[in-house]
Amino acid sequence: MFYHQLKILKDLSLFEEFQHIQNHDFFTDRLLIHSPLYLPDIEKGISFLNEALKNNQKIFIFGDRDVDGITSTVILYDFITILKPNVQIVLKNSKDGDYYGIHRQIIEEIFTTESECIFFLDMGSSHIQYLKDLVNFKKKIIILDHHIPQIENIPQDYFLQIALINPLLQKIVLEHSNRISTSGITLKFILGYLLNESKALQKLQSISYSEKNYYFQNGLFLGMNLENQPGTQLSFFDFRKHFSLDEDFFQDLVLKKPIEIGKYITALSIEMRENILNFAKRYSTLAAIGMLADQIPLVGENRTIIKLGLGTLKYKPNLIEGLKALFQEINVNFGFLNSRDISWTIAPLLNAAGRMGETEKALDVLVEKNPMKALQKAKILSNLNSLRKERTKRNQQILENNEHTIDQNQNFIFFYHKEAEPGVSGIMASRMAEKFKKPAIWINPEGEYAKGSIRSWGGVNVLEMLLPIKNLFVDLGGHAEAAGFTITYENIEKLKEEIFKISQKFHSGLNEAFLREQSPYFEYSIKPEQLGDELISDLRKLEPFGNGNPEILFLLKSVRICDLEIFLEKHIKFKVVRALSTIEFIHWKFFEEFSDSKNDLESLKHFRWDIIGTFERNPYFPSFTNSKFRFYVKKMNKQENLDNKLNVILNRTF
Repeated sequence: MFYHQLKILKDLSLFEEFQHIQNHDFFTDRLLIHSPLYLPDIEKGISFLNEALKNNQKIFIFGDRDVDGITSTVILYDFITILKPNVQIVLKNSKDGDYYGIHRQIIEEIFTTESECIFFLDMGSSHIQYLKDLVNFKKKIIILDHHIPQIENIPQDYFLQIALINPLLQKIVLEHSNRISTSGITLKFILGYLLNESKALQKLQSISYSEKNYYFQNGLFLGMNLENQPGTQLSFFDFRKHFSLDEDFFQDLVLKKPIEIGKYITALSIEMRENILNFAKRYSTLAAIGMLADQIPLVGENRTIIKLGLGTLKYKPNLIEGLKALFQEINVNFGFLNSRDISWTIAPLLNAAGRMGETEKALDVLVEKNPMKALQKAKILSNLNSLRKERTKRNQQILENNEHTIDQNQNFIFFYHKEAEPGVSGIMASRMAEKFKKPAIWINPEGEYAKGSIRSWGGVNVLEMLLPIKNLFVDLGGHAEAAGFTITYENIEKLKEEIFKISQKFHSGLNEAFLREQSPYFEYSIKPEQLGDELISDLRKLEPFGNGNPEILFLLKSVRICDLEIFLEKHIKFKVVRALSTIEFIHWKFFEEFSDSKNDLESLKHFRWDIIGTFERNPYFPSFTNSKFRFYVKKMNKQENLDNKLNVILNRTF
């Protein structure tokens, strides 16, 4: 397998946390994704869009305010305008202050615009009851969503007008447990549309092996030995022409995992059609941003789509102008784009627009086709993000001033304060969950109602916790890891009481070993001299890091540090003896842990240290710095004092 080619990290496969790197598609450089036909209702959705374009109908696109919703909206809008430049489209995303998901006001707006084909992106699976009027007026509705569906009491005749494309409704459970973000679903919807137009989506394929026939429809596994279904006969030699496959491996995959063979068929159907492949390359980075922001499992086709977006597959992505401008504004070098850039820089920037009640600012950048105008709009979005950071700081101060009011003995962290500011509840809930190692709820006032966010910890399904008490909410939506809600002020205390009761059930059995399994990091011991280009190359092959593929923390044991420097008052940067001089070590908020060292920085050089952190190429090299690499320190532990050791040696000698 390919992983044996890794140099420094070749032994990773020996660890339980990295058994997944032995999967056949982990190191692939090809577009190995499942057939779009696995998505329920996709053919209905394709026919709805076809009908709208054919009849010059007005199209209404409504997406959620978060990163996944924004990127999904831009992907779909850009695609439709390329297909039919003169099409009438109403483009809209929700913003902070709106109700979650579909609501009465948006339905009224749809009627006002006289739209006939309506897309709901990253929402809708739990709000179908609000679509009654649209259904009655024979509007065609396409929902692209990955949230938990609530359709038990919905009349079946609704679905004559609704294409509910949600992977959680798939009959077959795939390697990612059918958890794929809406941006990924939107990309697959577009690929399905194009494959349908090229007649490839309907094509049947069959593979014969060991006197058995395996049947596929554009990579969708149909079963074995189907009567009257000859299809295009494929063999190992057909695959070997296009993929570097070992025959024994191929036969083993056919026998044990025929669904996985379907990925190779789908990849061929896309890669052999330049027009379709170009669309995949055009939208893959947008899809990757949405997928990483939503923290979906980074396995199988999810990983492959993100790799295409990061530029680590055989085919390189083509960025839309708006995304180029965004990268330029925040000094991200696309040639070395990684999952950390997206999760820590790009996603928060896009999220800021929705959180500050101005989602249109993110859309304005991404749909802009004029490079100069896109740069101007990217600057506006960046300024908005600065305001979001200031609001977050103020809320953080409120939390710190009132932390004594939190009942930390409960299995759930709950915080509400009347002075808390809106728009950043998700960030604050995440910070509390990270700090207290428990699921957390943050609630802030917002006009007539209060708004809140809940974030998971340790694998707890937070939406499942809230559904039994959904009557307490004005509005509720989300998924297993995160949810948001609107609530009346008088119900906040009731929610607190109920959540503490329910959390006993959901949190029981979560022991320390289980929580360790949920850790997004993996420690790997390394020598300072091994930090360099070769390691960066290995890490690039292991990208993207996140849920299901833990980021590697490198442990440098008993090292000496030098060239220490304080910056922005509370952070330090330094070098490590025996490491390359072009590596800049950065420890954020160092003096919160080592406050006694601020006035005596030189004393730190008198110790040996164990240092744990992440290693990456410096995105600002060579334009703004001479440091080619950065090592972000997460933890430093003092070891022996070198002065004391020297004194002991001298005493023994003399």
